[in-house]
Amino acid sequence: MATREEIISSCITLFLENGYSQTTMKMIGDSVGIKKPSLYAHFENKEDIGRSVMIRLLEGSEGHNMNMDQYSMKDIVYLFISSSAVDW
Repeated sequence: MATREEIISSCITLFLENGYSQTTMKMIGDSVGIKKPSLYAHFENKEDIGRSVMIRLLEGSEGHNMNMDQYSMKDIVYLFISSSAVDW
């Protein structure tokens, strides 16, 4: 089963490629090889995933199996401001 960290890492790419609002829970599940309902064992909802992605990006990738160099600061800022997971 996919772990919480695998889901977050996959969502960074999905959100950057498709945008937060266009990324579905099914897409997220498919990207890590689990069915949509199994995501709820790790997260309450998509907003919870979005918050976790934002925290990961803001804290940096140290200690995670990610190469943040592949994302430009513009991509990260765009993801952050376009996400409805951020409560302005």
